[in-house]
Amino acid sequence: MSHIVSFIVAFIVANFAGNTSIVTLSISLAFIATIVEKFSPWGLDNCSYCVNCKSNYWLARSVENVLAECKLEFGKLKYRCVSFIDDNFFVNPLRAKRIIEELRKLYPNIEISFQTRSDQIVNNKTTIIELANSGKLHISLGIESNSNEVLNRYNKQTDNKINQKAIDILRSCNIDISVFIIMFEALESLRDIRISFDFLKNNNLCNYDTRENLYQTLIPFYGTTYYNKYHQFYEGSIHGKSVPKFVNSDVSSLYHAMCQFQNEYDVSLSSLVLSISEKEPDSGENRLDLFFFMHIEYAVFEYFLTMSEKFGVCSYDEFKKSKLCKLLDNKIKKYYRHINYN
Repeated sequence: MSHIVSFIVAFIVANFAGNTSIVTLSISLAFIATIVEKFSPWGLDNCSYCVNCKSNYWLARSVENVLAECKLEFGKLKYRCVSFIDDNFFVNPLRAKRIIEELRKLYPNIEISFQTRSDQIVNNKTTIIELANSGKLHISLGIESNSNEVLNRYNKQTDNKINQKAIDILRSCNIDISVFIIMFEALESLRDIRISFDFLKNNNLCNYDTRENLYQTLIPFYGTTYYNKYHQFYEGSIHGKSVPKFVNSDVSSLYHAMCQFQNEYDVSLSSLVLSISEKEPDSGENRLDLFFFMHIEYAVFEYFLTMSEKFGVCSYDEFKKSKLCKLLDNKIKKYYRHINYN
């Protein structure tokens, strides 16, 4: 029998007294997930690009064990947030609820963050409402796509209606939301990408911390159902990251245009967002410019997506001539002059 053990890691974010810097401490916490031939928390062979056996057995650490490790870490530093980086944290909602409730008894002002799926939110609405009422909560959703055609190919066992319902539930509870999208799969169409992008836009989910969605490609695991079926559309070895060979040339053109933009502007944008945030982010013009720098990648993505939809191809050279690019360049120059002057 084949055993694959994955250690699910939780990150605790600490604020040191008298220091505004944030330090991330990694500890092994929450669960050990073992793949054997018994039980799968998500169902048979789901999702098709990351599960590589017929069924799983999910073995959870005890609530007491998790709390004991939290107490150990909290004895070292003052923390403001506990984030469970684990897709399976909410597989057992009652257990997850107990962990969160006990943590809040010990640390009343702590923020809790965890990852889950849209159907888990919809199927456990009452528990989500109770957790939201007990304190500050952040939930990350692995939506992957809002196109039903792509979701079916992934065997995600969700659809766009479930995705939207999950967002509506979280918003009604005033829960902070992050959404993760795989924007570029080898078989993706422009229509699929438009559906997912509009989902982000229409739900006000164009967040700075998830901007990597705009560049994210599918990386199917070797041996999975998806890889066995579609491996001819990916290149690379088991020792490295697989790269999609896009079926549709307009999608390929969009992806490579976005990569060019990222290669040229990522360092400047990241450094400017950090610089403005650390100084006077709430002062008039700075606030507007900070918003601009934090969302410009979404505007550029829509520029290229619209170009692809109209002409079937993206031209980075045309983008460089555009008013949008000139506005971006001028704002970057303004801040770099200010930084150099000071």
